[in-house]
Parts: sequence; structure tokens; C-alpha cells
Amino acid sequence: MFMGNVIQTPFGWCLLAWLGLGARVRPPSYRPSDRGVVPGAGIVHRRVRLLTKAAVATTVRWASMTEPRVSIGMPVYNAEAFLAETLDSILAQTFQNFELVISDNASTDATPEIGRTYTQTDRRIRYEPNDANIGMIANFNKSFRLSGAGYFKWHAHDDVLAPEFLERCVELLDSDPTTILVGTRVGLIEEDGSLVSFDAKKAMFVTSDGEEIPLPPPPYPLASSRRLQRFQGVLFNVTGPVHSEFLFGVFRSKALGQTPLLEGYIGAEKVLLARLSLKGRFKEVPKELFFRRYHPCHAGRVGKDRWRGHIRIARNYDPKRHVILFPLARQVRGYFRAIAQADISRVEKIRCGTMVLEKVLTVGGKRVMAMTIKAREVALRR
Repeated sequence: MFMGNVIQTPFGWCLLAWLGLGARVRPPSYRPSDRGVVPGAGIVHRRVRLLTKAAVATTVRWASMTEPRVSIGMPVYNAEAFLAETLDSILAQTFQNFELVISDNASTDATPEIGRTYTQTDRRIRYEPNDANIGMIANFNKSFRLSGAGYFKWHAHDDVLAPEFLERCVELLDSDPTTILVGTRVGLIEEDGSLVSFDAKKAMFVTSDGEEIPLPPPPYPLASSRRLQRFQGVLFNVTGPVHSEFLFGVFRSKALGQTPLLEGYIGAEKVLLARLSLKGRFKEVPKELFFRRYHPCHAGRVGKDRWRGHIRIARNYDPKRHVILFPLARQVRGYFRAIAQADISRVEKIRCGTMVLEKVLTVGGKRVMAMTIKAREVALRR
């Protein structure tokens, strides 16, 4: 059995060829006890060298076909409603050289059965269950640490990919070494998979239950060769669908591994993107190939009641918490920590810090104005 496995490898092919060629070039009168130069030995050596080079090249090609180029990390928890549909969309990719790691956060529904069933049908899928619920953020980070390919993508259990998603993203990453993250335009879908309607007058997407999602600005500064422009683009342009576009895009694993990954507060994903913007360029495939599903149990959905929504998100982030205090302050601290740790000049750090303060004043002003308007409405009702 062992010799049969060895013979099927490139090394085995080279060994068989060497034995066959050696038998042909030896003259009938040759005996091992004979002294002197063996007739035809130079031909043997040259042919063995050529065959060795061919075997090495074949081994490299063989490794490139067997080792995945893209790792997809899928953190899941009680995902039975949409998991099979999502897995089918991933397996239907035109780019097939990937691995899929399902990190199950101690689900109590049929998620484990679905995950194990798919691992039996496709060797590229790995099912990694947790003994206890470690929280959504920790599970996201774990799914990255379980990966091993040069490119990495996070994928939610309820989102869907078009067949050419991975192919188009990998093409852009391969063509430009300065690009560290590639996403595609995002289409929004309802719980049943139908597209979310768009209200042209309001310039907003409107879900079936009436939630309004503003149309974000285009992410043009993120592809800039200038670090400060990219950082500013993350602060002011990465909102709504664009936020999902890049968080669930395809990263260079080396660049992502140089960060603390996601931290345990609301808005940590934008801080992560800000860190990466100081390392390299973000690019966008100008086509809707990623479809984000909006439904009542969506992990990051705030909903109309913002207070209840934030409490639910806090519990998703960490089951031991009931609320995350001062989320904006923790996010701002994350920005300043990212700036301090970045490999940029002192002047660039000061300018980035100024941008963060500008963002804080803008967001704070809008919230104060919204609170003032609401207080006036309450006073008028009385």
C-alpha cells in the first residue's frame, strides 16, 4: 500500500524513470565489480536532472491545486433558516480553489446537523463547533484564526453570493499587490430573497417592514494611493451597504493578521477598516455580486427602536453583557489607538486625529439636533 502511494507521486515517477533509463543504457557485459567509467553514465545523469526538475515543477503545480487560495470564515449561531441556501451559493462559485470554515457558536437548533451534512459532501468544508457561546465578535475572530489561505473572507450565514464573486475579487487582488481588500457592490434582499425596494424620492432603500436604509456615498477615496484619503473615506463614506461591502469583502490574510481584528464594542468593524486603510488600498468590483439579507433576526440590525436594538446587538457581541456603555467613546478610542499604532509619520497621525475629531463633532451635532427635535415634538403633544 505504501509503495503504491509513493509511485503515484512525482517522486515515484522520477524514480521509475531513473530505473528504466538506467537499465537501458547499461551494456550487457557490465558488472558491478567492473572498474572505470560506466558507458552512458553522462546521459543517465542529464536525463535524471531533467526528470527531477520536471517532478519539482509538477509538485509545485500539484500543491497549488490542492492548497486553497481563499479561506472563507463563517461564524454561525442558530442559523438553520438560511444556512443551506448560503452554503449552496458559496459552493456554486466559478472560483473553486477555496476552503470554508464554519465556526458554530454552540447552536441549539439544526445548525450542527446542516454543517456536518455539508462536510460529508464537500471536502473543502470544515465544521468547527464551540463548546460554549463565546460571543459574536470572538467567533468572528476565531473563524479567521482557523483559516490558512493567502486571501480571507468573512461571510454571514444569511447572505448570498453571485457565482462570480470570488473570481472577480481574486482577479483584482492578484493584479495589484498594493490592494489589500476587495469588495463588490451590495444588493439588499428581504427575508424571502426578494430585492429590497428603492424609493427614488427619498434616495433610500425601504424594507417590507418600513425600515429606511440611506443610500451611501460612493467609496471612491478608498482606492486612492494616499493613506490620508483612504482613512478619510472610511470615516465619512463607509456607511450602510458600503460598510457590508468591505467588511465581507476579500482580504489579504497577511494584512488582516497584523491587526487586533474585531474588538468588543459597537463600531469596531469601522475601526478595523480604518486600520487597514493605512496599510493599503481598497477596491470595488462595480457590480452587485454580494447580497445582504435584512430580516428581523439580523445580527447587526438596530430597527426602529434604537435603544432595544443596541441592547440586542450588545448581547450578540457578548452574551454576558446586557449593554455596551459609551459605544461612541469606545469607538473613538479605537480610532486613536489605530492611528498611534500605524506605521505613518507624525504629521500624518496628527491629520488623522483631526479627521476623527471632525467626525465626532459631526455625529455628536446630528444626535443633539435629533434629540432637540424629539423633545420639541414631545412638548407639543403635551
